[in-house]
Amino acid sequence: MPASLKSFLKRVLSLLPSIEELRQEAPAYLLAVASGLIMRLSFPRFNCWWLAWIGLIPFLYALQQRKAKSGFYIGLLFGFTFYYTNVFWLNSLVRFNQFVPIGIVIAGLYLGIYGAVFGWAAAHFFRRVPRIAFLSVPAIWVVLEYVRALGVFAFPWAFLSSSQHNNLIAIQIADITGTYGITFLIVLVNVVIAEALYRTLHRAGRISIAKPLIVVALIGLMIGYGAVTMERSYTAGEPLRVGVIQPSVPQDKKLASYMSPIEEVRARLSSELLTQLVSMLEGNQGKGVELFVLPETAITELAFAQDAPLHRYLESLAVRLEASLFFGAGNATPLDSAGQPVNDYQQAVGIEAYNSAWFIDRHTGVSSNVYNKIQLVPFGEHVPLFDSIPYFQEMIIQVGSFQEGTESTIFTCEGLRFGAMICFESSFAYLARRLVCNGAQFLVVITNDAWFSRSAGPYQHDSLAQFRAIETRRFLVRCANTGISRIITPTGQTITSLPLYARNSFVSTIRAQDGLTFYMRYGDIFIVLCVILVAGAAGWAVRSYFQSASA
Repeated sequence: MPASLKSFLKRVLSLLPSIEELRQEAPAYLLAVASGLIMRLSFPRFNCWWLAWIGLIPFLYALQQRKAKSGFYIGLLFGFTFYYTNVFWLNSLVRFNQFVPIGIVIAGLYLGIYGAVFGWAAAHFFRRVPRIAFLSVPAIWVVLEYVRALGVFAFPWAFLSSSQHNNLIAIQIADITGTYGITFLIVLVNVVIAEALYRTLHRAGRISIAKPLIVVALIGLMIGYGAVTMERSYTAGEPLRVGVIQPSVPQDKKLASYMSPIEEVRARLSSELLTQLVSMLEGNQGKGVELFVLPETAITELAFAQDAPLHRYLESLAVRLEASLFFGAGNATPLDSAGQPVNDYQQAVGIEAYNSAWFIDRHTGVSSNVYNKIQLVPFGEHVPLFDSIPYFQEMIIQVGSFQEGTESTIFTCEGLRFGAMICFESSFAYLARRLVCNGAQFLVVITNDAWFSRSAGPYQHDSLAQFRAIETRRFLVRCANTGISRIITPTGQTITSLPLYARNSFVSTIRAQDGLTFYMRYGDIFIVLCVILVAGAAGWAVRSYFQSASA
């Protein structure tokens, strides 16, 4: 073996913990696992939101006075435990793909790397800059959450702020800082308690009074702002009568209606699902509804975009109901070998497909504006980076590839403007911000969570919509195939809702809202402040290191 390769392997192996290090760090690893499990309990479906304010203490205690290498592995174990248990519900997809359990473990390990980076950096700061670690360590977490929402693997799930969706008074600051301000305060509280506990048990110096006072002041401001904000009235603004349809179609049936290899089966099931929707719509006739909202892929006809007779039928339905229709359906164009559109699917050698939302105005018919989903689910609606591996997409992942939309489409119903997010998109604050900055006066989320049965998935997904309503101070209409469907006020409260797997509908009134919140105007400026804080602490830590080395 060449000496250079041997040296490289030796260096790599030195990065791994030795048997002796594993034995010595066992208590810290147990604390990290315990912290990950406690934090999981603060999220849906357990919803013990208060645990988030103390759940990180064992993990952060374990990082005190640890070297960065140890912090990395402690963080990795915490991260895997916390994130894997939070996305464990994805295993409900195993009935559609036998490789899903392996994929979820890989996802847990990938997300665990964020915990590892946090542990590495936090251990550095606790040792090198202890005076400001109580501020810089929460900033590290915030920056990592922000990074996790970027790029082709973006997955802004299990943000610490999401644990507080039932703690409405605490999350009102999202209209200023976005969800990141909530995350910062959660970590801050945990850090200060963990530091004080470590100093007390190890007699490692006196406990600073300033840090708890700062925490109390910030929490007081958060609660005070929340209390005042929740008293605001949003009864002004033009009203709109909205009907929400929850058809509760099992995913097996929905999937067969557009994926069955037998054309007759696809046609029959698509017709049955359409008939059911029409029946539910007609059941709400005479209730003054001006806009009916139906879920993602409510209409499963593959060639919907080219189906002129079906368009005319739905237009006549809207006229008969005296209400406009908003629903999910595919937007696919068959292509020939040159990549040009063709009319006949039988002649097509490729398809340009979008997951889309359609609007049929009762006055003017099918709108030429179609919203094509922008933020696709990685390994669910597209396969980033790995799509060029032969058979990987077809045999292992077993998904097709949708095209990414580019336009934040604004629709107009009875003179009121609204924008939509489809499914996974409701976890991205930037999409809601873009819609509101483009003029949306209320928001709509359409989704199909039937994929995840009765797992924690639908509940976790539903909770994210509250933050989009608060950040934008807009009414938000959420329509899900199997639930949870509801209308959310600009303060995150629920006007009316339907539980999981209820085949039902409801009618309620929302109001158009204008004006921009601080977060809508200035975006993630809080992230900039956190980056500055982390960079400043890192610079101080480097300076401290060289000073101690030269002493």
